[in-house]
Amino acid sequence: MDNFYNSSALAQRLKTLKTDCVGTLRLSRKDVPQRVKEKKLNKGEMVAQHSGPLSVLKWKDKKEVTMISTYHGEETRMNLTKCRQEKQKPVSVIDYGWSCSKRPTPSTLSFGKKENG
Repeated sequence: MDNFYNSSALAQRLKTLKTDCVGTLRLSRKDVPQRVKEKKLNKGEMVAQHSGPLSVLKWKDKKEVTMISTYHGEETRMNLTKCRQEKQKPVSVIDYGWSCSKRPTPSTLSFGKKENG
């Protein structure tokens, strides 16, 4: 979900309905943890806070990105950029980008041989 619709109340409600969600979050929304709101980050840094099944994290690459998820924590993974450089990114950011673009990225492709059958 994008930040226009997303909130911690909506994410918690979806979780009670057994539906996980991940998306961007506006820092001005109600119930965003102060620690996440106020923390100043350098490029590549991340701050996260968890409350039950809900995780809110802020990560900075070129810009600050705030994410909310009922599925992810603060784990990170190496990801290939467009310039074929590896960059450490939060998994929630990678998964959100994947769901928005609906296209495979080099890090998610399987390079195994296809079996003839």
